[in-house]
Amino acid sequence: MSNRFAIVIALLGAMPGVYLRLTHTEIGTIPDTVLFGLSIVSSAFLLSWAAEASEVEIAQGLAVAFIALIAVLPEYAVDMTFAWKAAQDPEFAPYAVANMTGGNRLLIGGAWPAIFLVFWWRSRQKVLHLERAHAVEIAALAAATLFSLTLPLKDSITLIDTAILAALFILYVWVIARAPSEEP
Repeated sequence: MSNRFAIVIALLGAMPGVYLRLTHTEIGTIPDTVLFGLSIVSSAFLLSWAAEASEVEIAQGLAVAFIALIAVLPEYAVDMTFAWKAAQDPEFAPYAVANMTGGNRLLIGGAWPAIFLVFWWRSRQKVLHLERAHAVEIAALAAATLFSLTLPLKDSITLIDTAILAALFILYVWVIARAPSEEP
């Protein structure tokens, strides 16, 4: 299958969900779910291809950071909605925190072990050696994770916490943006 044909297939796969959303059409719970799922998977393929292609022009880590940011924007939209509602009704505040921490628990507690299990299943090696080039990503994730562990101890999230976490992300993006681009 040629690259262009694969891209066309992925674009076509994304269209039903876009159509349903823009026209507010409902064709039933199961068909809607299947079509939105197809759209999400197709969009994920398009995002991954875009990230790979962009690595020629910008650093790999920066390309992945931008794609990851795009990928989690729907999750952030849900959190922002809960936070917006919490300003008027404090009962929504725990939902914002639960949504964000739940997503992070799934990534750290589920996705990372799943990645290793797939590696182990395919290679039967007991250790997955990370390239030195990924040290920045791991350090940024570790710093943000360690800082987030302080939040339950304080029983709050403040503007200072926001500034610290935003500064960590900006520092991370600044460091990875300085890396050279390379062929994927």
